[in-house]
Amino acid sequence: GCEATTTSVMVNALPVVSAEESQVCVGSSITLSPTTGGTWMSSDATIATVDNAGMVTGVKAGEVTFTFSNTATGCEATTTSVMVNALPVVSDITGTTTVSVSGTTTLASATAGGVWSSDNTDVATIDATTGVVTGVSAGTATISYVVVSNGCIATATTVVTVSTLSNTQFDMANLKYYPNPVKDVLNISYSKEITSIALYNILGQEVMNKRINANATNLDLSNLPNGNYLVKIQVD
Repeated sequence: GCEATTTSVMVNALPVVSAEESQVCVGSSITLSPTTGGTWMSSDATIATVDNAGMVTGVKAGEVTFTFSNTATGCEATTTSVMVNALPVVSDITGTTTVSVSGTTTLASATAGGVWSSDNTDVATIDATTGVVTGVSAGTATISYVVVSNGCIATATTVVTVSTLSNTQFDMANLKYYPNPVKDVLNISYSKEITSIALYNILGQEVMNKRINANATNLDLSNLPNGNYLVKIQVD
């Protein structure tokens, strides 16, 4: 009939954990709660990492949970699953990237469902759906094609150069140039004799000047860096 009683045993509450979002994109971040008072651990750091401030960063597509350990009590709690979504894959932008003022050119991407935009509508506008670019004034504009999938965004860009014709009698219909984009050699022909051709980068710096004196010629551009260039054709 003898009895004895232990000393008091403290029962600690489990930490209350939560995530501000149930999904995150690869390369993006969300924050877990709490942000202080313990340490966080990811169930799979190859899918998403987490620091002790609760900052989660997506690494690759998959599901992952996170466990918080309270430093003071040693008690742990685990979040519900967080989905890491892959970024959509966007194909490169294709099409002619030079256009005259008031002229049009159509850009395209093999990836469907995106939206087109221009960062400088004073120079060039673009139809958000069709990709038709209209030259407004001389200069350059960066064109973006944005695709959204599962809340994740991927963007392809290209630079469009808008130029003005110095001679209103220049017959654009009889000017032929190909291929565009150029890999090595640009072929140019015109209905009249071409006196000279100059090539400029987008900073306005002359990188080539060639005397032609013929109706057709070709330019070896293989030694130039990748980029967008403006071609100036002189015709008598």
